Amino acid sequence: MTSQATAAGERLTSSAVETSEGFAGLESEWDELLERSRSRSVFLAWGWLYPWWGQFGGGRSLKILTVRDERGRLVGLAPFCVERVGRVAPIRVLSFLGTERVSSEYLDVIADPSLERDVARAVWDALRSGSDSWDSIRLTDLLEESTLAAHWTAWAREDGFAVDEERAQVAPYLSLPRSTEEFRLALGPETRANLKRKSRKLERHGAALSVVETPAEVSTALETLFDLHGRRWAARERTGNLAEDRVREFHRQVAGHLGARGMIRLYALRLANHAVACLYGFEYKRRFYYYQAGFDPASPVAGLRGGDYSPGFVLMGHCIEDAISRGLEEFDFLRGPESYKSLWTRSRRETRAVTLSPPGRWNALARHAARRTLRATKRLAKRILKRPA
Repeated sequence: MTSQATAAGERLTSSAVETSEGFAGLESEWDELLERSRSRSVFLAWGWLYPWWGQFGGGRSLKILTVRDERGRLVGLAPFCVERVGRVAPIRVLSFLGTERVSSEYLDVIADPSLERDVARAVWDALRSGSDSWDSIRLTDLLEESTLAAHWTAWAREDGFAVDEERAQVAPYLSLPRSTEEFRLALGPETRANLKRKSRKLERHGAALSVVETPAEVSTALETLFDLHGRRWAARERTGNLAEDRVREFHRQVAGHLGARGMIRLYALRLANHAVACLYGFEYKRRFYYYQAGFDPASPVAGLRGGDYSPGFVLMGHCIEDAISRGLEEFDFLRGPESYKSLWTRSRRETRAVTLSPPGRWNALARHAARRTLRATKRLAKRILKRPA
């Protein structure tokens, strides 16, 4: 599929990459475009999405749309795939790569900052001209200021599509101050006192904090994270997000790609020669993304209980302070309104999901309407349950 569109005095050409070999060949151009784009999402990096395709792409068709200018330079990328959904009257749903199993955030097209609207238009026109390969579009994890959110819903309505927009995820974040002193003063008095008391208790028992950055060290530290994460959830008689073999292999591959670019940081807290907590995150464009953590609920020191020293809590505080000391601008806690995040920040951003169903695709429109009806029913039920008896 190839299409053309005129933008900013020049012609843009779009085409589809539909093979894993073609995907692999985009690596250097992909990352260079992401680097100069306005996007700060590490989850749009080639080194995140290519391993995802390798581990979780089964049953899907690849549909990456590239947009190039007259000189052949890559100015836009739309990382899509198509999946058949439903057993009865199934439909083909076009969605972002990376949307399942690994909690990708802030997805979007990637565009040269001077051509965002034109790239969005070129991709929309290419999809419309090749609509025989999909029945509905489902875009998740979009920020309100994303390139697609800014334009596609309006164009879809103009073209007679059924459009449904809904809130998706809450993502707390902390705008980092200039100094660790400012950070601690901004904490609530109870959180500040707990951080000070528990940090000192760990120091008295010889606790040591280490930071892992090199690819070789990251590989070893990931296995420690998997172990600690498993122990944490086993104590609750549950399995965590990192229990599945495919998920672990995905992160090993991500570590190889993004670790080589200095985008991965793993923090470890050791006590009595044992790793008791590990925090896994990414660093990109002066923003730290807290992705996952693990800790051992059983203290290796006799007489020191996990609740007495809270290794995960103390490690989080140290990680935030390390980000401040290195001049980063933001610490992003990513999706989820978990209560522990509110100890550190009250700021949050929201992502949303958009479903676009074209006219004449009756199966897609029926599924679209059913989704809206179900959501409305749930909202009504919540209101009824909240009413006083």
